[in-house]
Amino acid sequence: MLLTFIGNYQENIGIKTGWGAVIFAEAIALIAASTVHRVCITTCFLFSAGLLYEINKLSGMTLSKSESKMRRH
Repeated sequence: MLLTFIGNYQENIGIKTGWGAVIFAEAIALIAASTVHRVCITTCFLFSAGLLYEINKLSGMTLSKSESKMRRH
């Protein structure tokens, strides 16, 4: 939710979103996880990194498919 809020806010004020928003949201998530237990920090980071990798890979595949469709027409 925080990453969506940051991304939408930056686009509304005219700033390009990027990895800075991702790192900031991850830092907030790790701080929140640290209030529960130390192990939660590790699991939060590992699952977030894995999910971020998969979403980035899926986004790249989707972008390449849309670019190839645009080239044909």
